[in-house]
Amino acid sequence: MPTLNPDEGVWARVKQEVGKQIVLSKNDLLERTKAALEKFAAMPQAVIAIFGQPYFRSAAETE
Repeated sequence: MPTLNPDEGVWARVKQEVGKQIVLSKNDLLERTKAALEKFAAMPQAVIAIFGQPYFRSAAETE
């Protein structure tokens, strides 16, 4: 399995959240994405869990 950047794990969570919703316009998509990011940022344990996954590595770890 290829190594992924932790950002990809964050975006996967955001896509999972926003993908369940009906989006009516580009602006609506932007607002829902921001809300999902803010919701996720308020859950530090979830963010920490992403960095703990073996298939996610930061750029600093790959050098």
